[in-house]
Amino acid sequence: MFYKLLITGLNLLLILCFLSLANGNECPPPEVLVPCICVTPHDPVIRCGNLTKMETIQNIFKQSFDLRFKYFILENSTLHFLPASSLISKRFKGLMIVNTTLVGLFDETPSAANTIELFSLKKVRLQRNIDWVHFKTY
Repeated sequence: MFYKLLITGLNLLLILCFLSLANGNECPPPEVLVPCICVTPHDPVIRCGNLTKMETIQNIFKQSFDLRFKYFILENSTLHFLPASSLISKRFKGLMIVNTTLVGLFDETPSAANTIELFSLKKVRLQRNIDWVHFKTY
């Protein structure tokens, strides 16, 4: 009897672990991400294009709650700044900005708690100088 309960308990624990891992790596429902999309559903990458408001990015991240994404790609957009607190709070591994115009890079200095390993700018036009303090090591 004891072994039967032990095996049942272990199976339940394994199922719960599997579900929590699987849930952490799925794309959110498409309506949460509009106008962006999620690609590679088991290793989520959020791709946004043609954005004109920083608030759009902030709203998408608020609506996706605690889901984490591997990369955030912003392309063909024109924004004042990137919302540092929103981007850092999602714990991306990489942030890629392509063919985009920004007044400045971030709206505030990103926190030391960021986990970004890759930061890529390709064909990005900055209308103000880069504030290099955003790239200091902690």
